[in-house]
Amino acid sequence: MRAPNHLVIYLSGRCNLACVYCYARFKGAPISRKRLLAALDIFFKNGITGKKITFLGGEPALHPALLKAAVLRARLKAGRDLPIQVFTNGTMLTRSLLNFLSGRGVKIVLSLDGPASETDLNRRFKAGGGSVFSSAVKNAGNRENIVVSMVVTPQSALRLAENIESLLALGFKRLAWAPDISTLWNQRSLAELKKSALKAKAGYFKALRSGGRIYEIANIYEILKLARGGGKLPGCMNITLGPDGFFYPCDKIFAGGLDRIKRFRVGADGTGREKFFRFASALGAGSKQVLCAVAPWALRHFSPGGPGPQDAAALKRQYQARKTVLAWLEGMAVEGCKYPAFRSVHGLKSCSRQKIR
Repeated sequence: MRAPNHLVIYLSGRCNLACVYCYARFKGAPISRKRLLAALDIFFKNGITGKKITFLGGEPALHPALLKAAVLRARLKAGRDLPIQVFTNGTMLTRSLLNFLSGRGVKIVLSLDGPASETDLNRRFKAGGGSVFSSAVKNAGNRENIVVSMVVTPQSALRLAENIESLLALGFKRLAWAPDISTLWNQRSLAELKKSALKAKAGYFKALRSGGRIYEIANIYEILKLARGGGKLPGCMNITLGPDGFFYPCDKIFAGGLDRIKRFRVGADGTGREKFFRFASALGAGSKQVLCAVAPWALRHFSPGGPGPQDAAALKRQYQARKTVLAWLEGMAVEGCKYPAFRSVHGLKSCSRQKIR
């Protein structure tokens, strides 16, 4: 396998929320500063070209000192052009941390699922009370520079287009959405997801043709590369740094806690990743860089209790949900390339339109 170019960092598994669909909450101390910085040095040892960093969790903003130290080390090693993004629930963002991150070119990805009625349905404070939506939106600062990441559940599938519009009305201009991988999809919810995705696409292109409000599709860039030049989606290029200071092939295996996944530890250069992906492939999960099928498989396989008797059928429907999103992204990329405004929003000077294989 090719060496990974995308480092995903879990400072800890701690979070102040108890989201219904969360798979990554686990106990334990955060990573030590020494191990964190050493891991970054190792990741950049063999070059910086094409590399990027994402902070997940848990909630990264619970550990501002560690987060700042890691960003400073990454900028020192790889410069300003290295893409860095931080996924956050927004409730712990302070003005100081927001200014620090934005001032160093870090993309902030805010987890919201739509308006308050949608977001607060599944995203709740662990201590109870309050509105996660209100807190996150209040802390977000300049919304034009924030990317919103939406989780679409089987229950919210039919409201996708309306939820997108509600976020645009609040001033957010950069959005991405993906299906919930922690729950069961059925044929009805899959059909509703397809219907709503088509509605969202139609609304987008109606606005595009009329000169109306459009948004940057934040998770379309891998697809755009292929739409411009043809080809196939590459295999997974991620590697994950756990709070224990070790590297792992996929962050979804954290669903079972760190103690259950020690045998899948890998080198910072990806050495040993093939063992995990061969294991996944033998059980029917193939690797891709965008909406990887290994993700829902790994979540189910490594969750406490392990895979259940209904998992084969459940995973098949998960794959169908992810295929719906991929088809939507492909359609948006191929058709969107016709329009100067679409190319401008996505930073493209030119864009050929080829079907993605």
